[in-house]
Amino acid sequence: MKFIAACCDWTDVAVVECQIAALRYALPNTHFVSVAVRKFSIINCAFLVRLMAESLPRGSVIVGCVDPRIPGINRIPIAVYFSSIDLYFVGPNTGTISMLLDSFRSDTIIHLSYNDWNKNQFLGRNLFSPVAGKLIAGAPIESFGEIISIEDIYHLNFPKYTILHIDNFGNLKINCRISQLPVNKFSSINVNGIPAIFAQDFKDITNTQTIEPDQLIVTVGSSLDFLEIQRKAQNTAAIGAAELLKVEVGDEISINFN
Repeated sequence: MKFIAACCDWTDVAVVECQIAALRYALPNTHFVSVAVRKFSIINCAFLVRLMAESLPRGSVIVGCVDPRIPGINRIPIAVYFSSIDLYFVGPNTGTISMLLDSFRSDTIIHLSYNDWNKNQFLGRNLFSPVAGKLIAGAPIESFGEIISIEDIYHLNFPKYTILHIDNFGNLKINCRISQLPVNKFSSINVNGIPAIFAQDFKDITNTQTIEPDQLIVTVGSSLDFLEIQRKAQNTAAIGAAELLKVEVGDEISINFN
């Protein structure tokens, strides 16, 4: 079983169009799943692409597509193969592949041939999805264009404590791991000036005698060992950490240790 996982900023209708375009060429029983990117965020897409790579079956394809047409970015369409995890990436060269490149060596990078790249076309449907389907079906990646070097790939470099993702509960996934924190369990810290505590074990978060309601918590999250900032909810109407801190994906936050 193989998957095409689309981490994208497409609308619901566009996702269906891309699913049809991809499965037209893919092997039978190929699964197409989509993961919505928050507010056209290249950073959020890069995080979701990396997250999907953790669990996809070998031979699967990730379409990482956010293209806000930022001036100065060489927006060529690319396809990349990672042999160590037997995974393909297809998408625009806008930086959405950055966290994959940080973790895995790219074996083959292709500049996809497409004459209408500079026209007002929906390349998710017209190019990226068909290429993804054909890769699933066994087409060699070299058949889709010319090989280019890693130096041609646009790479995001975001600092520690950058917000990579905000979930539906308002929890923040940030660009930092526990090994990078100079704290012990329940050290006194603050986030953007608001007092918080550090909980290394999830059981600590559910212990109401240890953590007070509405407390801001820095803890080890469930995604790629990145830290997560939560707010312990007193009730279902309580606001999350993102609303409390008034932050968005891509913002840098300040974590200070007392």
